[in-house]
Amino acid sequence: MRLPSALAALFPASRPRGDGADENLLPIHPFTLEEEDDDGDGSSSTASTPLYRGTPKPARPYLAPSSSSSHRPSIFTLRRVAIPLVLLVLLYHAVDYLWSDPEKWDNSWSETIWRPKLIRLSNIIHASGRRYEGLVDPGGKFVSWRGIRYAKVPTGLLRFRKAEPLGPAKLDVGEDWEYVNATKYDEGCPRLDPTGQGFIGKEDCLSLNVHAPVSRLPDVLLPVLVWRYIMAAVSDGFGEPGVEVLMITINTFPLVISNSVLWSLNKRPSINTLHLVPIAPSSNADGYGYGAPTTSSGWSPLPSQYLPSPPTAVAFDPASPLLFASTSTGTIASYFCSPSTGLSGRYTSYRSHWGPVGECSIDSTGILSVGGGQVMPGTKGRGGSIKMANRRGMALWTVETDPPVALSTFAYTPSRSSEIITTGPGVGTEVYAVNVNRGSIVRRQQVPPVPILHLRRSTQLVASTMSGSIALLDTRTSELSVQESVLAHTGGISQIETEGNYIVTVGFTTRQGLPLPDPFLKLHDVRYLRPLSPIPFPTPPALVKFHPRLSSTVVVASAEGRVQMLDLKEVGKGAVFQVDTPSYLTSMAIAPTGEGLAFGDADGYLHLWSAQEDAKFARFEGEIEMPDTAEPPERIDWREHTPLNSIGMPFYTSPLLSLLPASMDYVPAPAHHVKKPLDPSILATVKTVDFVGYAPYPPAARAAARRNQIPPRIASSMRGIATPMFRSERERQVNKKGRIVSIDNKVTVEDEENADADMPKHYRKVEIKYSRFGVEDFDFGFYNKTEYSGLETHITNSYTNSLLQALHYTGPVRTLAESHTYSACAKENCLLCEAGFLFKMLGDAKGKNCQASNFSRAFSASPQVAALGLVDHDSEAANVAYASLIQTFNRFLLEQMTAESDSPGLKPSLIKAIPDALFKAPLAQLLKLEAKTVSHCASCGAAPMRDTSLSCLDLIYPRRALSNELPPPSDFASILRNSIHRETVARMVCTACRQANHLRIRRILADAPLPPVLVVNAGVRTSEELEVWLDGRQGPGERFLQPSFSIARMGDAITVSSPAKEVVTDGVTYELKAMVVQIQAEGDPPHLVALAKVSPKANSWHIFNDFLVRPVSEQEALSFAGTWKIPAVLFYQRVDTTELIDFTSLPLSGDPDVLCQDITISKNRDPSLVKHEPLRQDELPRKGMLVSIDAEFVSLQQEEAEFHSDGTKKVIRPSRMTLARVSVLRGEGPDTGIPFIDDHIHTSDPVVDYLTEFSGIRAGDLDPFASRHTLVPLKVAYKKLRLLVDLGCVFIGHGLNKDFRIINIFIPPDQIIDTVNIYHQAHRQRKLSLRFLAWAVLHSAIQADTHDSIEDARTALQLYEEHNRLEAEGTWEDVLEENFKVPTVKPPAAPRVDTSSPALGALVGHEDRSVLYSHRNA
Repeated sequence: MRLPSALAALFPASRPRGDGADENLLPIHPFTLEEEDDDGDGSSSTASTPLYRGTPKPARPYLAPSSSSSHRPSIFTLRRVAIPLVLLVLLYHAVDYLWSDPEKWDNSWSETIWRPKLIRLSNIIHASGRRYEGLVDPGGKFVSWRGIRYAKVPTGLLRFRKAEPLGPAKLDVGEDWEYVNATKYDEGCPRLDPTGQGFIGKEDCLSLNVHAPVSRLPDVLLPVLVWRYIMAAVSDGFGEPGVEVLMITINTFPLVISNSVLWSLNKRPSINTLHLVPIAPSSNADGYGYGAPTTSSGWSPLPSQYLPSPPTAVAFDPASPLLFASTSTGTIASYFCSPSTGLSGRYTSYRSHWGPVGECSIDSTGILSVGGGQVMPGTKGRGGSIKMANRRGMALWTVETDPPVALSTFAYTPSRSSEIITTGPGVGTEVYAVNVNRGSIVRRQQVPPVPILHLRRSTQLVASTMSGSIALLDTRTSELSVQESVLAHTGGISQIETEGNYIVTVGFTTRQGLPLPDPFLKLHDVRYLRPLSPIPFPTPPALVKFHPRLSSTVVVASAEGRVQMLDLKEVGKGAVFQVDTPSYLTSMAIAPTGEGLAFGDADGYLHLWSAQEDAKFARFEGEIEMPDTAEPPERIDWREHTPLNSIGMPFYTSPLLSLLPASMDYVPAPAHHVKKPLDPSILATVKTVDFVGYAPYPPAARAAARRNQIPPRIASSMRGIATPMFRSERERQVNKKGRIVSIDNKVTVEDEENADADMPKHYRKVEIKYSRFGVEDFDFGFYNKTEYSGLETHITNSYTNSLLQALHYTGPVRTLAESHTYSACAKENCLLCEAGFLFKMLGDAKGKNCQASNFSRAFSASPQVAALGLVDHDSEAANVAYASLIQTFNRFLLEQMTAESDSPGLKPSLIKAIPDALFKAPLAQLLKLEAKTVSHCASCGAAPMRDTSLSCLDLIYPRRALSNELPPPSDFASILRNSIHRETVARMVCTACRQANHLRIRRILADAPLPPVLVVNAGVRTSEELEVWLDGRQGPGERFLQPSFSIARMGDAITVSSPAKEVVTDGVTYELKAMVVQIQAEGDPPHLVALAKVSPKANSWHIFNDFLVRPVSEQEALSFAGTWKIPAVLFYQRVDTTELIDFTSLPLSGDPDVLCQDITISKNRDPSLVKHEPLRQDELPRKGMLVSIDAEFVSLQQEEAEFHSDGTKKVIRPSRMTLARVSVLRGEGPDTGIPFIDDHIHTSDPVVDYLTEFSGIRAGDLDPFASRHTLVPLKVAYKKLRLLVDLGCVFIGHGLNKDFRIINIFIPPDQIIDTVNIYHQAHRQRKLSLRFLAWAVLHSAIQADTHDSIEDARTALQLYEEHNRLEAEGTWEDVLEENFKVPTVKPPAAPRVDTSSPALGALVGHEDRSVLYSHRNA
């Protein structure tokens, strides 16, 4: 079936194969022409020629003369069909040529349409001083140069070496060229004779053959087709090409080998000028998957590493620049790898298994591997094992199989990330399920469902079998079972990999009963185990790996080293390169970033390839833990009394006598508690009945310790601290006596005179005891007799109390935090705002206990808190290192508050000496220590610097001196100086020479003023570092910590003096203001306390042990007399802070206009439910102005309590409440009783109980998208109340102490009028409720179905007015006594009638209240 020759000439790019058209024409345009059915058989075919875009210039179109045809068209056809068609084609070629090459538009029409003259190629080519004579094929189409040597003969000393290039041409006398006969093919490389008669070929086969078309167009470059000989290749083609290409065959007889690669030629076809560029495969090419050329792969080889044993498996470390290689001898070694220098040496090497290592996996935990199969020492069988080791080779855990089984594969189960399934090859090999967290076998299966060869994890557990099948295993039951299976390779599977829904396999196929490498990469869908279209490869694939970042991309490598990256969705995309291996590849690994490849071959070479110059092999570059420096043994000062145990043990091979055999069952005797003697007062009341004594258990003993529970014995220095009585108990005892007497307000666990003076009692941990009246019944005043307030401990994360106290007494930080509360900060959970509110409350409380509940709530809302492990879930845990925890919290808090102080816009200047251009965040100006880090490279000498700033300085302690060294200085001044000039050595890549070297990194101070506040983390981690702080180490009576130090600059270096010098030249002096220490007493859980200098006066140091506050001396504060006191954080302040800092640019008072604004974040507020009217400008509060307030709360955490057998109840943890609604009413003026604040409070914490019966809050009222009320954030409502307090308003309400406690705000007592205290008699314990007082005094019914804060606040205001009226009439005492009589009728619960009129609130007269009551009940 052929085209008419005229049409074939017009469409040279679509010439049919094998027809009689002019075959000297070259392809020009990339399109496909469907042939006409000329023979009438109804068949049709399509012939196409690919476009080779590597040519620099397109060929000029031309017209070819028509050739005769047996089917000559008629005149009618020529006139009606051929002529119009020829014209259309001519027009098409002209337009196409002009469009594709606009530079030639100026050429004449004749030059662009007429065909140029073809160039005929000669069979003689001159190159490199040689004259090559080729042979024209009998058909006259192609000329061939055969058997051209391109390297020296690979025999003798050159055998098994890299091919060496040919030397210069050998010229005869008078000749300019060396003649080379290139008309005969070489015999080719040694290979099997296809007839089975042994081997053919010769060892000297380094030759190539070049075939080119005889005729071609001028300036037209031809595509190049290169065939390379491979031993395992099979000929399945023609002898010479049949299309216009330049074909080169290397190391082969005239056979076209199947592993072809396309190349592009960018110079004329001369043998010595070939410049070959590899081209990626294309899906639109021939059956081998190659087509149009593309760009270079970009992969480049790095220096290889020779291993003594060939690697069986290689793997990259995802967390550090290490490459792990396992061997058949059972060892696993790791090597440093770098994208710039390649493999640069071994890091570790350890024996992992007694036998070959099957598979290994590296993650953050360590190196997990399976293997075995050889005889282990001390055993008889060939055991297998599963091992988890760290990167230094130390075993974390090892599981030995019993009975011994050689393991070769494992995979994580799809359902659990902590469980693996592992087994070995062969029929009947047991299957084990191992928990990698515990390092133990969970279950085993003696008979596997199929003989498993490989295991991989996908959405299901995928296994390959020894028969070449793929099986899906069900891991949901106790024993594995096969769900589905499918045959993949008839000769077996050599490797299987899974990713997403893909399963790819490589293996063997069976031909004539013998297994041969399968040239296809098999694909399956794991969801249905359905085979997908296989991908053919010229060289059979031997290794395959999925790309870690491109789920549909695989890296395929053949045993001969040909590597190809292939996209399973678009097979035509990828890259190809060749690994230079002297043998064959045995293993492959791809870096977690996808930018590195590693290959191991049979000769022991480890090859490394990089995708680009700045590639990264690890996801994140972690520091590699280098081996510890082996310290030589200390020199023994041998004397007469030198103990023998100071001599080290010699090397020994036999067991020592001290090694007890396993047969000896040595069980130590259990330790028993010593029986605690009974109190003599209890023995005196014992009554004996039938040899059993009975006595009442006194309440004092019950309060001191639980009954029938013996506490552990503790050292004499750890005696209990005194605990107070509850306030209600003390009042009852006073009332029983009938007069005020001196009452012993403490019950001690041990006698005071037995206490050891090593640790004062006020350092011991204090706890809040709860009665049935809640935390308000606890006597906090027993622990604090000072004017400085403590913080309570019943809230979450109360371990932060000590650091908050230290910050509070650091003046610049406190002032900045308080001023930030007056700014327009829009962040809801702002830690700087909450710290400012807390500092303001601590300053106003004047010794009353406070709590940091709002700060704790904002702190817990930060997502970084949980990630850093700063949440204290169990504050009573004995193993919590609070010293390290508070230092981490300190670093986080300072960085967070620094960022929050950085408000947009112009930043105020706080330091007078800094120009305006250097303004930073306000808190950064107070805390940041500006420095520069210098990295010195020992190789190239470069020393680049980078700026850095420190919010807190970590102390670095000197290492222990060797026996032949002088001890380094360990005083505070030397340690502080070395910590500022912190010097380390790390192995890093130098930015200048781009080499991985050991860099000396040193920190120097920048040319900037030292900060007003210097925060230091003590960083004590070991007992040796704690010994540095102990008193008396440098001499009797000498302390390590001094109250001050001075810093002076000397160029890049500094000098530190402690204590500070009286006169400091070019330096500053810092004074210790506060510090946080951990108290670790024997037998008690650790806790934190703060020591602060509360005023500039002498002897002003105080200890803040949560809510215990008492003064201490400076000697006691700075002393570290024992190991029970561990330093954590120190706060220093410059002595010239007052002259250095200017806070006038910060807001130091609140803006009262916020009370005139109607703020809400509710998206669906109902105007009919708005009951408040914001203040007008003429109503702004003034000092002494009366306001009435009431608040409602919801529960975030239920109360936890335990009930004893005697019926008593002990509260373990009280309920946690939060503000849900607050209402503030005008208490004077014409609008008395009208609320100006009625806000519902938005909370992001989960509410466990809305307490609707008592609060009136329902689900959805606190949700911005569902609430119909005025809804504001807690910080907005708190700011309004804080502003009223600062302006001096007087608050009227009922039970305000508890309300203000939950709101977490302190109100001075002279600004509170509480109707609970007004309507109370001192000699009575009973306190009257608001509902009862409204019924008994006002004759009105409130709280009918639920509570309403506006109604309750208005009722309290009416009760206060009624009290003033009765006082004026002189009948107040009589009315109060009458109210305390037990009423005969309970207050009625009439339906509530809501009224917003002030006349019905506070301004109605006494005579009209009975009418109002009757009206409401009507």
